[in-house]
Amino acid sequence: MKVTRKLIWQAIFVLALIAPQTAVAEWYGDVQLGVSFTDAGNGGIRQNGVVTRSMESSDTSTPFGLRAGCWLVHHPWLGFAADVFLFTPNFNTPDMVDDLVLTVLPMSALVLVRLAPESKGGPSAGGLIPYLGGGPSLFYTSMSEFAGAGVPPPAVLEDSSVDLGWTGLAGIARRFGKRWSAILEYRYTQVSPSLSSSHPTGTLKFEPDLQTHHFTLGMRLHF
Repeated sequence: MKVTRKLIWQAIFVLALIAPQTAVAEWYGDVQLGVSFTDAGNGGIRQNGVVTRSMESSDTSTPFGLRAGCWLVHHPWLGFAADVFLFTPNFNTPDMVDDLVLTVLPMSALVLVRLAPESKGGPSAGGLIPYLGGGPSLFYTSMSEFAGAGVPPPAVLEDSSVDLGWTGLAGIARRFGKRWSAILEYRYTQVSPSLSSSHPTGTLKFEPDLQTHHFTLGMRLHF
């Protein structure tokens, strides 16, 4: 069942990437910077199956994203995009000296719906254009070296994982002339990586369900 689901999403991922080639389109690229808040359900360092350090949420992090996409000229309400979006949840507790830092990089294929497009050529200068979107994401998750209290030194936990997850977003764009827009966007990401490391005292595992809320500002170049 899991294999079938992955194959289906991989097919959707490929189709979403090639779909913009099938029609005349208004292309754009944008860059985004903002703040993220991560919850980690079932989050905790396990040593030989026993939780030695529980973590349910993280400090804020600063995400950075790049996106390329298009709006279809003949169906101006519909668009496609591919993007990368880097964020770094930083987990800690008051009684721990060392933080546990994840580097998370989702690569997403997105289907977008523009809620107030013009019938031809996209929105006019000065208009506020709300939009919604979402799609599958391929997440690369990396854990920094971590020496945790309650884990006999010199135990470390350092690993990476590649997993399928989800991205959903809602935003609003403000057009300035023909080339530029400012964007304000909310983005939700969900992924469940599996990170582990073996050492002389046993196996350490961290298998959280990461659910992250991102709020970003950005600039968009239309071409």
